[in-house]
Amino acid sequence: MRYMTPPPTPDDRLLEGLAAAVERGALSWPLPMPPIQDADFPILPPSSPEHVVERAKALFISDPHGVNRHLREVVDTLVPHRTTFLDRDDDEALRKAWKRSSTLIEHVLFRVCTDWMVQALDAEAPDDERWFSCVALLAGLSTRPSGPPVHMGYHMVESMAIAAAPGSWHGGGARGPHQIDFNPTDRITSTDLIPHELGGQAANWLLDRLEGGSTEQQELLVEILQLLLERPGLIERLEVLHRLVRLSAEGPEVAVRVLRAAARMLDVDIAVGRETLNLLAARSELEIRRTFADVQTRLFRRLGKEGLPFFEAQLADSDDDVQAAASATVKDLKFLDPEMFRTQLAKLVDHPHVNVRRNVVQALRDYLNIFPDDPEGLVARLWADPDELARGRLRELMLRMEELTPSSFSTLGITVLKDDATALDSVFEILDHRRPERVVSWKLHFFEDGPLPDPVFVDPVDTAMTGAEFLVDGLDGSFNEE
Repeated sequence: MRYMTPPPTPDDRLLEGLAAAVERGALSWPLPMPPIQDADFPILPPSSPEHVVERAKALFISDPHGVNRHLREVVDTLVPHRTTFLDRDDDEALRKAWKRSSTLIEHVLFRVCTDWMVQALDAEAPDDERWFSCVALLAGLSTRPSGPPVHMGYHMVESMAIAAAPGSWHGGGARGPHQIDFNPTDRITSTDLIPHELGGQAANWLLDRLEGGSTEQQELLVEILQLLLERPGLIERLEVLHRLVRLSAEGPEVAVRVLRAAARMLDVDIAVGRETLNLLAARSELEIRRTFADVQTRLFRRLGKEGLPFFEAQLADSDDDVQAAASATVKDLKFLDPEMFRTQLAKLVDHPHVNVRRNVVQALRDYLNIFPDDPEGLVARLWADPDELARGRLRELMLRMEELTPSSFSTLGITVLKDDATALDSVFEILDHRRPERVVSWKLHFFEDGPLPDPVFVDPVDTAMTGAEFLVDGLDGSFNEE
């Protein structure tokens, strides 16, 4: 009989990290019962948190092959560019990975936790020992709102809620034509997830623990809830919307994350979404006000004119950054009320904050499409702006108008030249490098009442090209004869 070399025991640092995480997770006693139970083998729940820690350590030590496999996978992730496959130094890579010990331990323990949950939720042979260990370990590892606690943590919360092993259901998108294994005949059935009674209780136990935890745990909870908003079948059972409403009253770090999820909340339940927005709009923290202005575009798309009070409050805010962020969404008003769009631009064009005036220039193209005669005189007012970046953007816009719509460029040029005969010199200087002959034509037009130059480019879908004679020319005579 050949002697088999035993696998190396897991690193003590991994074992210490496991014990610390399980001990933290078992503080919320008692632990939830497993959703899948074997009728032939009654469940023996742990008697104390210390008992859970001892069980988890025993399970961890008993599977050195699995732990070392996870360790190698994590090392390949953390140290991807080592050497060639023919000359690779695993010991050196492991040494480099241990320089990021906290990240290494977290990734390995999350993979171990996933393995335990797969075995605990096996419909044919559920393992209650691994269930209690993995639940406590997951709760102990859920400490920060980024990395594995968000993505792997969410996936395991979802598994607990539906009482199915991680990876046993379709959770991704269909293959697209940009992928090698795309098959246009594939049809993936989109079935909603159905919550399990005991599984839902276990998932709610973990979510309750995060909700009552530290600020970072509450931020993590918001990230998980935001992902759960994409699972309609789990929203009510896991109290996703009500949790987000309660979290909107927490600290500004948590409230900011809730605000970023508010648009999706409106899609799911518009009444609850409005309630959340009203609560957040009443708060005075600067971080919340700035985030509110950042998400205003998404709110306009869902609330329409009902989002105007939030927009007007942001423009009247005392913080310049809030006003600048709000002015970036002024273009959305053209879909709601063109007259209000025009009025707001007229107010913002003289704003003391330079970023606000730059945003007005960006909205000027849409304004001129709706009001080609520029009734507010925005072009002339912006042309006198001392900010060179705003003038540069306006100059590029006018050069584009000169190419496509000479009549509009003529109207705006006459307005600008009323107060300063050299106002268009910067435009003519650039145009002189592109098409010198048009500079001569435009100067004749502006200063000597010459004819209007023709456009440089003609839109193929121009209405002038779609008259009756154009359609007649498109019908081949031979076709009519047939």
